[in-house]
Amino acid sequence: MRIQFKILLIIIPLIIIPLLLLGWIAYERLKINSEQNIIEQMNTLLDMVELHAISKIESAKVNINLFSGSKLFEQYLLLNDAEERYSLLQIPLLKLFSSYNSAYPDYYEIRVLLPNGYEDARFTANDLPNLKENEKESFYFKEMEKSENDIYSTIFKNPDNNQFAFLIAKKIFLTNTAVENITAKPTLRGYLIITMKLSFLESQVKKSHIGKNGFIFVTENNGDVIFYPNDKGPKRIEKELVNSLISTIKTNNILKYNFYGQDYLFKGKKISQQLNLFGALPEKSLLESSKKLWMIV
Repeated sequence: MRIQFKILLIIIPLIIIPLLLLGWIAYERLKINSEQNIIEQMNTLLDMVELHAISKIESAKVNINLFSGSKLFEQYLLLNDAEERYSLLQIPLLKLFSSYNSAYPDYYEIRVLLPNGYEDARFTANDLPNLKENEKESFYFKEMEKSENDIYSTIFKNPDNNQFAFLIAKKIFLTNTAVENITAKPTLRGYLIITMKLSFLESQVKKSHIGKNGFIFVTENNGDVIFYPNDKGPKRIEKELVNSLISTIKTNNILKYNFYGQDYLFKGKKISQQLNLFGALPEKSLLESSKKLWMIV
C-alpha cells in the first residue's frame, strides 16, 4: 500500500500540473481572442458609422452642385431688379427648393444669400422661425467669404431651432450675357446654402452598441458633445480628454482613460473637419468576459 501511495504521489502531480498548464494556456488564448473580438467589433462599428456619415456629407456636396446648376436659380440671381425677382421668380424658386426637400428630407432649409450676406430667398420645412435675415456677421459667412474653395461646409448650432446641423454652401459665379460680354469674367452673384439635419448620425449613436456596455458618441473639436446614447451623458468633455481622444484618431491607437470614475478604452474617427466619432468600451467588460472564460476552463 505504501508503494502504491508513493506512486500515486508521484503520478498525480505529473497528471495535474500539465492539465493546469494546458488550462492556463487555453484560458490565455481564449482571453486574447475574446478581447480582440470585442475591440474588432468597436473598430468595425466605427468604420461603418464613419462611412455612412461621410457618404451623406459627400452626397450633399454633389447635390449642391446639381441644385446650383438650375436655369431657374441662375435666372433668379442674374435678375438685378429686386421687385421683378421677387414677383416673377421667387415663388417658382421656392417650389423648386421644396421639391429638393421632398427628395432629401434632411435638407430642412435651403437659402439664397446675396454677396453682402442678405438672405434673399429661404425655403424651410415645418415653418421654422427665421431669427436673422442678414448673415454678414455670422461666423460661417465670414469663413465662406475668405474661403478659396467654391464649396464650404461646417457644423454649427442653428439659432433658429438651437440644434446642431451641417451647413454646406456654394459660391455662385455667373456672367450676365444679356448685358455683359460673353467673355467677361464671371462675378460672385450670391451663395446657395443647404442646412442639413444630423439625424443620420443621431440614429446611429442611439442604436449602436459595443459588446454589452460599450457605445459611440460624437463631439466637436472643442469638446461639445453633439450626440450621446442617452440624455444623461455629458454636454461637454474636458479639454485633456478631448485632446487625448483626438490624438487616437491621428495615431489609430486605443486610449485608456478614467471617464466619470470608470476606466474606458477609446478609439476615434474623423467624420469632417469639425466632427469626431468615438467608441467607448468599459474595461470591466473585457475583464468580465475573461472571468467567464476562466470559470469555463
